[in-house]
Amino acid sequence: MSPEKIGDKQYFIELNKALNAKTVSHLLYRWLNIDLSKWVKQELPQTDALHYMKDMSLPSVERFMIDVASEQTDLIENGHLKQHNSTFYQHYSEWARDQGEAPTPQKVFSAELVKMKVPHGNVRVDGSQKKGFSVSLEALQQLLRTALREPNRSFETAKLGDDEELE
Repeated sequence: MSPEKIGDKQYFIELNKALNAKTVSHLLYRWLNIDLSKWVKQELPQTDALHYMKDMSLPSVERFMIDVASEQTDLIENGHLKQHNSTFYQHYSEWARDQGEAPTPQKVFSAELVKMKVPHGNVRVDGSQKKGFSVSLEALQQLLRTALREPNRSFETAKLGDDEELE
């Protein structure tokens, strides 16, 4: 629709009159008989704004992991994520509250990470060995690309803040 038609009440009154049952059936017939055999799907441009909108529609656990993989948190040390279950969940809970959301329960959080195939097992952190997650930053980014079905996703993109505009 042309931007000039926005708010043009008379235009929409006339359009409504023109769209009678006969017109609609002709349009439907035409659309159903369009030859799409040579149609080529085009890929959408992968912009920061598109990634931001997609990311904001994801569950909070996946968004948290994107922030971790984008090194927006201080959880990556020497190119590696290594956290005990309880500590990692505390970081996630703080992150969720900062986002204005209620954190997912810990069992669901852990299950989502396992579903994303984040390696889980005994992890030694600060001399203490407990169940947790341990993965290199590169492997984590690849796991997220697979989980998000975005094989070319870059995690180097800066996170858009409240004061930045989407273009």
